[in-house]
Amino acid sequence: MENLPASLIVLFCLMSVVGSLRGETIACRVVNIHDGDTITVLSPAGPRVKIRLDGIDAPELDQPFGLEAKQALSGMVFGRTIILQITGTDRYERVLVLAYVDKFNVNLSLVSAGFAWHYADYSKDFILAKAQVRAQAARSGLWQEENPTPPWEWRIKGENALPRPRRDSPTDLFGAVDMSRPGWSDSARRAAEEHQAAVDEELAIKDERAARVRQRRAEQAFDDFRIFAPSRSVDELLEFIERRPEIIESKSFENVQKYIELRKSSRP
Repeated sequence: MENLPASLIVLFCLMSVVGSLRGETIACRVVNIHDGDTITVLSPAGPRVKIRLDGIDAPELDQPFGLEAKQALSGMVFGRTIILQITGTDRYERVLVLAYVDKFNVNLSLVSAGFAWHYADYSKDFILAKAQVRAQAARSGLWQEENPTPPWEWRIKGENALPRPRRDSPTDLFGAVDMSRPGWSDSARRAAEEHQAAVDEELAIKDERAARVRQRRAEQAFDDFRIFAPSRSVDELLEFIERRPEIIESKSFENVQKYIELRKSSRP
């Protein structure tokens, strides 16, 4: 091992504790916060290991909200023992992880609070993607700016872009944690399950609210159609529907179709 980089030696020490690196979980104490997505932990094997939160990308320290992102991450994990699910390593030999503290997924919490982007180029986690959409809509954190610069674009100005991770993914196609893999304690598994259930419930509530909004808009469009229709030609009615596609979602859309067919058949 004399010719190996020090970081790789540290990784081998870590692997001796958790077995196969990818897909394992381990409890570590956080001893340093580098920025909004990178921390150092004290591993059970003894050495300190620099790790990066997978699937997200926080603002660089020298760009807007970079320090705020670091402070947010520090408030969540510094000095605490957290559960890490190892997903791979990057070319700098940093360990990539999903981090859990209490019942919360730290990666997801940072995106939800507007202190990190979903790193969509390297992550297909739809929950992170939805969390970013919600954070943007609420103008949380960095989304208070009109047009925030993603950190991967910021780094192009003079630094190498963060490399694509090498990994055998322990998550399913939708980014959900695979807790059937070895290394999960019962308490960690329960916490992750409870967190996932809370996320699923929140997404279901959001979807239900969005469906109600769409239905209200469709009903309003149908009311507008009823007022507009009597004095208009078939072509004008078709143009109206094209400009108001939400009317198709109206419960009365079938009646609209019948009305237009009737108007067509009554043409001279």
